[in-house]
Amino acid sequence: MDYKKQMAEAPKKSFNSYYEEVVDNILSISFGVSPKLIGILSDKRKKGLDKYGELSFQNSFENTMSSPTLQHAQEEVLDCINYLSHEVFKSRMWSLPDREEKIRRMLEGSLMVYDDISSLMEEESYG
Repeated sequence: MDYKKQMAEAPKKSFNSYYEEVVDNILSISFGVSPKLIGILSDKRKKGLDKYGELSFQNSFENTMSSPTLQHAQEEVLDCINYLSHEVFKSRMWSLPDREEKIRRMLEGSLMVYDDISSLMEEESYG
């Protein structure tokens, strides 16, 4: 068997192609995420890949393993907390208690996610 020839003739896929396939499978199979949301998330990652190029967390194995994605997630959750707090304010101004209650539950969940990320970052050290 000519391993060099076989390997040279094998179809080549980029790391990003493998990454996207695995992430989409994780979301759909392990978490039951709808195909529509998987597409939206994939488009969002593609925008990030286009924007950050070689520095993108899904561009290479090295970036995947070293990118501070928990820190990025924490920053995004902070934005979510601010947006939802604003929506509670608006609901109060419009006197919409049912709407406010739904948003309060989302805000509470976001606060828990922020705390969980913070705890995880304190516990873990990579490298």
